[in-house]
Amino acid sequence: MTNLNNQRLWGLVLAGGDGTRLQALTRLLAGAPIPKQYCRIVGERSLLETTLARIRPVVAPERTMVIVNRAHLDLARPQLGSLPASNVLVQPRNLDTG
Repeated sequence: MTNLNNQRLWGLVLAGGDGTRLQALTRLLAGAPIPKQYCRIVGERSLLETTLARIRPVVAPERTMVIVNRAHLDLARPQLGSLPASNVLVQPRNLDTG
C-alpha cells in the first residue's frame, strides 16, 4: 500500500548498466554473464525486483520509472510486469551513469 502522504513522489530506478564487474558471479549463478540487476544473487528475486518491492510502500508503481538498456530488454521485461509499460524508459545503449 502506498503512503498517501507521498502521492507526489516519483521513483527512478537506474537499471541500464552492463554489469561487467560481477560478470563472473552472475555467470556462475545464472549460467550466463547477465547484468547483476537482473540476477537472483540472494533469494528468489533479482536485485531489480527487490528494489521495486522495497520502494513500493513509498512510491506507487504508476509513479515509478525504470531506465533499462535496449540490449537487456528480454531480461528486464519479465521483471517489470508490475509497472505500466510507459514507465519503462529504454536507453539505446549504455553511456554510464555520468
